[in-house]
Amino acid sequence: MSDFIKTVQSRFNNFNCKIGLYAENLKSGKMIIGINHQKNFAIASIFKINILMSYAFRIFRNEVSLEEEIPILSHNRVPGSTLATSGEQSKFSINELLLKMIQKSDNTATDTLGDYIGWHQVLEECSNWQISNLDWIMPTRLQLLLGADLWPFFKGKNIQDKINIWNEFTNIQKMEVIDETIHETRDISVDTISASFQSYYNSLSFLEMKQLAHAFSWCGSPQEYARLMLAILTSSEEKRSPYTIAKEYLIASNNVVVSKAFPNSVLVGRKGGSDEGVRCITCFLQSGGKATGTGLSIFVEEYSETDFDNIMESIEEKMDQVVLDILEYISINS
Repeated sequence: MSDFIKTVQSRFNNFNCKIGLYAENLKSGKMIIGINHQKNFAIASIFKINILMSYAFRIFRNEVSLEEEIPILSHNRVPGSTLATSGEQSKFSINELLLKMIQKSDNTATDTLGDYIGWHQVLEECSNWQISNLDWIMPTRLQLLLGADLWPFFKGKNIQDKINIWNEFTNIQKMEVIDETIHETRDISVDTISASFQSYYNSLSFLEMKQLAHAFSWCGSPQEYARLMLAILTSSEEKRSPYTIAKEYLIASNNVVVSKAFPNSVLVGRKGGSDEGVRCITCFLQSGGKATGTGLSIFVEEYSETDFDNIMESIEEKMDQVVLDILEYISINS
């Protein structure tokens, strides 16, 4: 193991976590660093890039237009979303919803967009943009509640079996009950499931429940998402493609930590994700001109039971430090 990898790994020595990391050089196409980079991790809101890509391909093929309006239905109004309190008959254009989903990580926009084209369609299309490790995709309103409960029944099943199980447990009546009390995550997941689910759910320890929820969450590998960010954020505006369409929506972010330490480097685009015990980022680091840059993904799953918020804040600081470690390594070795 190289000293560089040891340095990066040591950032997380004091945490009960699993890390996945991948960085690839744009110019050479070679891996700069890889730690668990082909393994699946819970990716939280990073999965929204897949919905963005589904729409980018449809827009490119003129199957939908950016001006097309979609109504916000009651069961899609997820608390914490700016759209959740919009008027009862409100409609938003696909362009507005994509902006909300990617730049604000808005879950109401996400569920509205996913429902409009079909969640299983997004999953089946992922190979179009070289994502092969995404195991399952479902509305945020239900993933947040039923992940740990449904996972044992989904594990190892093919897509059609998953759709059948999904349909069995998400009828309209149940969705309405869930949406009314979505803020009571732990209680409602027990209250709205069958006796067999309740028995299984109640038998889990805190750690087991979290591990299962992570395993069931939208999952992906650091390598695939770093490469997808490279493909999107280095696509040429001169030739319109699904990638240039997606590029317009990814967050243009100048991370203060990066620019302060490395004035010639910038986070050109990024998408982050956070969930209970999950922190992740996928981004494109540009350094020294358009022809140079690095696709980077850092995924962390944390399994501590106490002092949770402080632990996650510390992990975010360590993730920032890893970005700087990689930029320093690039500057020395370029």
